[in-house]
Amino acid sequence: MATLFYEPSTRTRLSFEAAMKRLGGEVLTTKTLENFLQLQKEKLLKLTYDQALGLVPTYNVSKILIMTGFDDVIKNATVVFKYDEGGICHLNEMLCKRGSPLIGPFGQVYTIGREVGQLDGIKLGLVGDLANGRTVRSLAYLIAKYQDVKIYFISPDIVKMKDDIKDHLTSMGVAWESTDLLDVASKCDVIYQTRIQRKIWKGSISTKRHVGNTSLTGKFLV
Repeated sequence: MATLFYEPSTRTRLSFEAAMKRLGGEVLTTKTLENFLQLQKEKLLKLTYDQALGLVPTYNVSKILIMTGFDDVIKNATVVFKYDEGGICHLNEMLCKRGSPLIGPFGQVYTIGREVGQLDGIKLGLVGDLANGRTVRSLAYLIAKYQDVKIYFISPDIVKMKDDIKDHLTSMGVAWESTDLLDVASKCDVIYQTRIQRKIWKGSISTKRHVGNTSLTGKFLV
């Protein structure tokens, strides 16, 4: 497996690499992240295509894990992955879509099912930075596969859930609404709290002004 990460990552990269090694596989990884961060989309498209094209036949890579902020980079790379009739490389759209990592949501869904006792019919509150948090986007995407689920989106306006996830939920027949934590905390079977991605906003978001109404404090737990 080759890991091509064009964004900072610790848990996602290490969890995949650890899993690959435990299964007896080998890992090739890039170590020059700082060289990728400033690349424009067009250059990153070509770089990803060239790297993938070289990795698959040259190093006998059977899996490629890519993290990037550009969906088009992933779509372009699929051309390389599909070159072999035997399907040497397989691509799962859910893994490639921006904001949809694999490891987190399955663990979260398992934990919810274990603690609540069921997954069908649950009411789930997603709180915090819903625009940039990959885990909340993935959880919403995956939980939509269950019956009679309702999702409450609770966030500052500046980091509200993006329309692609909302459209997906609607297409799956999942009820959702954007609301206030105080109004729905008592209705939720599960509240998933995520942090504000301050490194992304770089000072454009005020903790007191934007985060105060979406913090899970003791008053919601009584």
